Amino acid sequence: MVLGDYLDTAVPGDSILMSFDPVAHDAMALLLWSEVRKAKGGDPTGYQQKAGIWLTKSAELGLGTSDPDNIEFVEIDLG
Repeated sequence: MVLGDYLDTAVPGDSILMSFDPVAHDAMALLLWSEVRKAKGGDPTGYQQKAGIWLTKSAELGLGTSDPDNIEFVEIDLG
């Protein structure tokens, strides 16, 4: 399968991600996407490695953090 096969597939859900830190936002989105891919029988490892390079470089440039230990993930249930 190619990446497009997963990007073009709607994933039912009720989540909205918001962040003041664009790198942390993308890191958390990658984590959630990886969980969906695994649940559908896919292997996200290659994409995690490629995106990891971009996230690391973005953090080095001072655009934000990709370190999960420095990301505060808050989940609010409105239902």
